[in-house]
Amino acid sequence: MAKRRPNNDGSIGRYKDRWRGAYTDPVIHKQRYVYGKTQAECKAKLDEKLAEIRKGVYVQPDKMTVEGWLTFWFDKFYRRTVKASTAATTWGNIKGKLIPALGKYQLQKLSTVHVQAFVTAEMDAGRNISTIRRYLKVLNQALNQARELQRMNTDPVKGVKLPTMDKPEIQFLSHDEQAAFLAACPSTTNGRALRLLLYTGMRVSELCGLKCQ
Repeated sequence: MAKRRPNNDGSIGRYKDRWRGAYTDPVIHKQRYVYGKTQAECKAKLDEKLAEIRKGVYVQPDKMTVEGWLTFWFDKFYRRTVKASTAATTWGNIKGKLIPALGKYQLQKLSTVHVQAFVTAEMDAGRNISTIRRYLKVLNQALNQARELQRMNTDPVKGVKLPTMDKPEIQFLSHDEQAAFLAACPSTTNGRALRLLLYTGMRVSELCGLKCQ
């Protein structure tokens, strides 16, 4: 027989070959269950659900996979908010990288361990860190939307570790290289622009922003 706990804190009892804890879903006001091989495991799961309810962060159990959510999020929330080329690139990252690596997991059970394993595999494959960051940015956008809609209440991307990117040492042209560069510059507008960059140290973006008065 299930043992009723005080203060509407659910109940725990034997169920077949395991333990079952019952609590009332505050959204649909119906009974839901958690299970454990031992009474202690079941109690821990039940306490976790009850704590979520008390804190107002309870999320209804949902078996939607990461693949299902990424596909839904891209179609309903993302692709119409960006340029077609950006949407195509993002979908390529989702279909080619995120879904094969993480799509099989249930959305609500996706953990930092799963995401870290994906990152480590990409690093081991020689993937550029900036590229991996782009994958994580897409994943994070999708998961943020899921949290806003109360489809999940965890942040599996937050604890992921990435190695720091070493900034490449700036290489300057020697005097001989500068002379060769100037000799090769054509007597055209582009050639004059290249000379201006060399003489001033101006960035290309700064040069492009110049306007004639």
